[in-house]
Amino acid sequence: MIVRAAELSDAGSVIRICNAGIASGLTTFETELRSPPEIEQWFDERYPFFVAEEESKLLGFAVTGAYSGRACYAGVAVAVMRATLDRARELELHKFVEVRRQGIRGEYSEPANAGHARLSRDRHASPPWSGGRCLARRNRGRVPAVKLAILLAALVASLLPAAVVTVNGNKVWYEETGSGATAVVLIHGWTCDTTFWSAQAPELAKHFRVINIDLPGHGKSDKPKDATYDMGLFSSAVLGVMDAQKVGRAVMVGHSMGLPVIRAVAVLAPERVLGLVSVDGVIFKADPEQVRKFAATMAGEPGLAARRRMIENMFVESTPETLRERIRKAMLGTPDYVAMSAMGHMADPGKWSAPDPVAPVLAMQRKTGDKRVGETFKATFPKVDYREMEGVGHFLMMEKPAEFNAQLIAWIGTIIKK
Repeated sequence: MIVRAAELSDAGSVIRICNAGIASGLTTFETELRSPPEIEQWFDERYPFFVAEEESKLLGFAVTGAYSGRACYAGVAVAVMRATLDRARELELHKFVEVRRQGIRGEYSEPANAGHARLSRDRHASPPWSGGRCLARRNRGRVPAVKLAILLAALVASLLPAAVVTVNGNKVWYEETGSGATAVVLIHGWTCDTTFWSAQAPELAKHFRVINIDLPGHGKSDKPKDATYDMGLFSSAVLGVMDAQKVGRAVMVGHSMGLPVIRAVAVLAPERVLGLVSVDGVIFKADPEQVRKFAATMAGEPGLAARRRMIENMFVESTPETLRERIRKAMLGTPDYVAMSAMGHMADPGKWSAPDPVAPVLAMQRKTGDKRVGETFKATFPKVDYREMEGVGHFLMMEKPAEFNAQLIAWIGTIIKK
């Protein structure tokens, strides 16, 4: 594990950790999910911000700054905080912060948020909690606040509801949040990972059981060089996770390449699919040989430049630079052999020639002005509810999360009623 200064490109993982803890309701007073603009405000040169990572994956983070003035902290009973501190003193293992509240000076325990510890050093700020000293065991004296915060961050982040299942000899990493009779499975796109759903998983978890999967070769899942990264491998991994979690049927949500993945699941095991959701999904019925030739251009340094150009074409003018950088880092961090194999197999004729799934389908695509996209979807999926979103690029669920989430949750509600 390494500890380094946080970068704007880490914002996606920070949001995921924050919102997973908030959604669980187990590790924080927070009740409102964090938004990207809020997280971006933490990148302030005046306040140190560190992350802990392993193998390029964020484990936790620590940020200093003026303490939160969010509504959830208003009216927190001082008696509860004092009782917490008293018990911590008895155990002689605690963390506390010197604070000032409405002119009263004292020492109160500071709750650690999911995956992070937020410390304050601005004593002139108006929020109810401010100040800044942090202690551990009394007989060991002071420890640096940020160092302790990072240790707490890594510890709490490791407790998030994530798991690994072995499918076909490969470890597949996934997160499970929420509860209920209806399960929603989130499948990311080509060279992406679970963090691309950081604005969806917590919201969906308020209503459904959510399973967010890193496909083989992506994110935290195994990336063997000798594997064939095709829709068969990916769909088997999805079904393996569903089996491990004893999920009978689920709504399958796939972004980009995630659409051919969830379609393959529906063809292989139609009884396991309650509904399919395409998020700017790709219906890849091009000449397979031409697709493989294109995929071969993605090898090595020249291929990295080609992939970068391809990614840039997925944005629109309004796509924020912070979001662009976050996406670039994740997608370009995927090994080239995975990118080449997955791209080359997206157009496998055997997968697209199979009978079309009969499950209800929601297609949420970006508006391009090309009518052929809608026509292709309607020809491919007999029960499609085709919709287009304006003012977004390929990553519409990240660019307009509130609008996207509202439509998705409402649609799932309609198919459950049926």
